[in-house]
Amino acid sequence: MEQTYTWTYNVIRSCNNDYHFDCADALIHLFARKYGENSSQVLQLKTLRADKWVSVHGILM
Repeated sequence: MEQTYTWTYNVIRSCNNDYHFDCADALIHLFARKYGENSSQVLQLKTLRADKWVSVHGILM
């Protein structure tokens, strides 16, 4: 599980356009199906994706 998490984490970190975020959403969904929707890793991936979206789109929070 750790290798899959690390790989997915790195993919999300490399996102830089909307198409990448569509793929990141799919990867998070697949990760959640495999390891459980309520795992802490799924929450971390979703948080990383949200933070990356904000940084790419220049949204002030």
